[in-house]
Amino acid sequence: MEALRHIAAAARRRPVNLLYFVGSLGLSFGFIAAVIAIAHASWFRLPGGVGDQGYVTVLRGTAAGSQ
Repeated sequence: MEALRHIAAAARRRPVNLLYFVGSLGLSFGFIAAVIAIAHASWFRLPGGVGDQGYVTVLRGTAAGSQ
């Protein structure tokens, strides 16, 4: 509880430092999320045509007018 009081007091004395901390923390989490999303999209997917075959077939049939 004492630590929270200290943080609140420091934030009142120097709000720019708090803004810097929150902003850099947000950028860090955003960077980590972007890296995970890129890794998931490029490394952790099934080979081409394996997972999407049924979806592509249904989509082509719908586009051609036969359901």
